[in-house]
Amino acid sequence: MKTGIIATLISVFLLLAFALLSLFHETKPRILILHSFSREDSSVMNMDQGIRKVLLNNRQPLSLRWHYLAIDSQPDESHRREVAEQGKRVIDQCDPDVLIAVDDEAQEYVARYYAGHTHTKIFFAAIDHDPKSYGYIRKDNTPVKNVAGVMETLPLAPMRDALTAMYHRPLRLGVLSMAGVTGQGELQQVQHFNWAPDQIVSQVYAEDFPSWQAAIQQMNTQQLDVILVLDYSGLRVSHFSTASVPDQEIVHWIEQHSTALPIGISTDYVHDGGSFSISPSAEEMGETAAHQALAWLNIEPPKSGSPISHSDRYRIALRDKAFRAHHITLPDIYVANAQLDQLYWP
Repeated sequence: MKTGIIATLISVFLLLAFALLSLFHETKPRILILHSFSREDSSVMNMDQGIRKVLLNNRQPLSLRWHYLAIDSQPDESHRREVAEQGKRVIDQCDPDVLIAVDDEAQEYVARYYAGHTHTKIFFAAIDHDPKSYGYIRKDNTPVKNVAGVMETLPLAPMRDALTAMYHRPLRLGVLSMAGVTGQGELQQVQHFNWAPDQIVSQVYAEDFPSWQAAIQQMNTQQLDVILVLDYSGLRVSHFSTASVPDQEIVHWIEQHSTALPIGISTDYVHDGGSFSISPSAEEMGETAAHQALAWLNIEPPKSGSPISHSDRYRIALRDKAFRAHHITLPDIYVANAQLDQLYWP
């Protein structure tokens, strides 16, 4: 008799504990981080590092979920649409209080459809296009009520300063950009920047690797000093193929065949074997996104100022041996900066 009563009490206790635990998990604020690219991308890892640094150090329990669209690894538009639909299903199932959407592809294919329509608040990060192109800004130039974000501003002024410190004379520049949402946004920033006294002599916007190879060979005849290498991840093998060239293969070919100094605008370029890059700080943008999420959840006080900001920190990455092969002297301050950020390879 007593044994039966004890067993019943234990069962009731376990059921109650399970119910309370389920209720606890259901009532925790939900944050979904939606990435455009794969988790192995170094910029993605840096962004996640900034997000985790803030969110995992706060004391209030949160329900955190990451989803990686891996748009860059999809062979064609049909597959990109498929992973976008999967991303929408994840959002609908998770029903997050805050959606942190990273890079332009996540906005173009997924996040823009939730602007102004749900209780979910959207924080976009690392976009190169105008937020208006995603419907995040109204006609009166005010942000949609459930949207805020940080734009990825390419550090072109610091890059120009670095080139001046290396060459001490006006330069002839070339620009290589991949056809795509991110590449197009990056190219627009480069085109609108005042490079004087330097001059952009050649620019190529192409969708496959043979076009890039032909462009570099053409640039080699134009007596260029520097080639700015914009987005290249997912570059197609050819116009007739949906397969993509491995990122490292692209970078190694550029470094071996370009007579001008190639400079990346992402730390990925040096991770993939390149010699030098000056890029926006993905970690800082991740921290900004996480702080805004906590402010929206009333865990941190809201920051004053515009809900849409621009990144202003940048990072230097250097592969010393590859850089020296170009017979250019890099001032020590840039070497020290790369070493400090642990983005230096001998």
